[in-house]
Amino acid sequence: MEYQVVEMQEAEATMASLRQGTPTLIRRTSHRDYYAGLYSIKEIEQYLKSGTCQYGYNVDVVSYSNGRRHTHNSNDGKAENCLGVVAQHAPVWQRFTKKRCSVRILHPQQQSEALWRVMARLEAELLCCVGCNAYLTPKGSQGFAPHYDDIDAFVLQIEGRKRWRAYSCPDAQHPITMRADYARHELPDPVLEAVLEPGDLLILPRGAVHEAESLPDAPSLHLTLSANQGSTWAALAQEALPAALIKAAAACRDLRLSVEPPQMDSLGRQAVLLDGKGAQYALTPSTRWALVQRNAARLVPGDDPSSVRVVFGTKNDRTTHARGEPAAEDAGVQGSCLEFAAVYEPALALILTGNDFSAQQLAEKLLAPDPTTFAAKLQRTVIGALRSQGLLRRVGAEGELRVEGADEPAQPRGAEVPPGAVASHRLPPQTLRLLRKAKKKNRKKNAALKRAV
Repeated sequence: MEYQVVEMQEAEATMASLRQGTPTLIRRTSHRDYYAGLYSIKEIEQYLKSGTCQYGYNVDVVSYSNGRRHTHNSNDGKAENCLGVVAQHAPVWQRFTKKRCSVRILHPQQQSEALWRVMARLEAELLCCVGCNAYLTPKGSQGFAPHYDDIDAFVLQIEGRKRWRAYSCPDAQHPITMRADYARHELPDPVLEAVLEPGDLLILPRGAVHEAESLPDAPSLHLTLSANQGSTWAALAQEALPAALIKAAAACRDLRLSVEPPQMDSLGRQAVLLDGKGAQYALTPSTRWALVQRNAARLVPGDDPSSVRVVFGTKNDRTTHARGEPAAEDAGVQGSCLEFAAVYEPALALILTGNDFSAQQLAEKLLAPDPTTFAAKLQRTVIGALRSQGLLRRVGAEGELRVEGADEPAQPRGAEVPPGAVASHRLPPQTLRLLRKAKKKNRKKNAALKRAV
């Protein structure tokens, strides 16, 4: 049987939806078996029993509660940093059936030739790479917080039913990066609310904020096909302009001439005029930063106790439809991990929680003996490396770094956050342990310094 994501008569509405950024629902009331045989819950169980399904690379187990997403990628429920560990069928299925956790399968087309063929046909039509994830949700559950993606999504309902809500937000108009979470109070009324049944198709253009919850009568399985990641005019210009300048310089003699002194002086004067504006953009230990995307990086031990690693960016590669070469990832090559001295582990743990921060605030939180020097090292070594890999973004106004559960009282849920402050997030137990250990160690150093003086 030859499957199609959309029929010929649906193609025009599909392209209009992608151009306008408007979610579109295509009902198939008379063809509930339209996607039958493409993928199934039974195939997911078989995959988990095969012994080849690895946490982070092939499967994620997640839940959504109290407005936040929680990841449960371990077999015993206790271990952390289980990236690459073989997922056992029994604990995964118990979390799915008993604890209402959702199961996300990455690259399911690797187990389904029919799905692979559908993706190949869609790639031929859209002239771009197409990726795929499968989402299995227990009845009456929601696995992910409201968010938008940096891709155009085609949602194919396979089994069960799921209620979808899509929102239009001013800060999500054709974005080039994704946003992990929205709180519901941040969102307007939905522009689309519908229950998807088997055979239905929902088109979510890039930037459409969305969330979904399975109905209470049965589990839900849907496929999300992703397209047009990085297929923007800005990305095209970024690739094309450097090459065009090289060709232009080779062909045009004037572009190869030296800049003459009067022209250089004029450029210098312009730089002086702009210097005042440039100062406000200078990077200092007080500059505030935030993760571009939460849960996009993990802190893992290094090869020896003197180092730690931040692993990122390889768990769902849409370009290759695969996790990449294991040997290359294990070696910590560019694009998969960064290695730091173990002294930075507490600071990295705080950074990866997702709170806004500055190097100076981290140094003060950790009670460093010389906060100014330590902050400068953090800015140069840690923040510089994370920025170079696109993991951090600069944020605007200065604000206080709040760490709930460390040494200060928790902020009440629903409390109003003052302008310029950063909302609290409860830290994982491992991060709290690292923070308290670092503080205790630095207190001893500070006391020793005072005695020496």
